[in-house]
This record gives sequence, C-alpha cells and structure tokens, in this order.
Amino acid sequence: MQVALNADGPLTDQAAEGGEREATMKLFAGAIGAFARSGMAVLIALLKMGRLWRR
Repeated sequence: MQVALNADGPLTDQAAEGGEREATMKLFAGAIGAFARSGMAVLIALLKMGRLWRR
C-alpha cells in the first residue's frame, strides 16, 4: 500500500499537496495493516483450535 501511494506511486493523486498525499498513504496503509494483522491472528487461532479439537 505504501509503494502504491508513495510520492511516485501509481495510485497517488499528483494534484494533491505533499502533506495530503503522505496522510492518505498513511491512512490507507494503517487501515489495511490493522485488518490484515487482526484477520491473520483470528485465522491462526482458529487453525490452532481445530488441531486441538481433532486430538
């Protein structure tokens, strides 16, 4: 996400000011990162529970 929205990234709004571009990059990178990490933690917990249940 940071690569796509950095100063030269393909998803960057070149008409926006530098600070606005950086804020947008951090907003989206943080949002994606928060959900990706929490989703992965839930998946790992479910996989561990499944292994314990089968024993």
